[in-house]
Amino acid sequence: MRKQRCKLLRMIRVPTNHIVRIQNFTVLPTHKITASVKLADSKNNIWKVEIRDLTNNASFSRDFLYNSSRLSAEWIVEAPSIQGEITTLANFRGVTFMNCSATISNTTGAISRFPGYQLVLHDSHDLQLVDVSGLNVEGSGFNVTYSMTTTV
Repeated sequence: MRKQRCKLLRMIRVPTNHIVRIQNFTVLPTHKITASVKLADSKNNIWKVEIRDLTNNASFSRDFLYNSSRLSAEWIVEAPSIQGEITTLANFRGVTFMNCSATISNTTGAISRFPGYQLVLHDSHDLQLVDVSGLNVEGSGFNVTYSMTTTV
């Protein structure tokens, strides 16, 4: 897997062009969550987003209209955007992505089944904000660790 730098952008475009606030769903440090984005209705381009907090048994599910090319998949940790401005990335310590799979062009498999790039988040001063591990033995997971130790 090749590494590339990804500079922090000033604006993130949400596919639906709006932000969806998830009410009454609080994820705290040490909570374990699962999340999925699945094509629910291919004819009408309806995608189901599901997030489950396994620690406190909370869940969120919603369908979205999105005209995807269906040619890529992403697993991301990023700084949030508030009113169009990127905020400071919180010290989240670490995130483990496990059992990651995708279906691309009618092929389903783990991350390692597809060509890909590892992108590493940098801030506007080119300081690296996270460390990203290689794929696990199964090719279906990796770790992202907060690495920003100084402020500018």
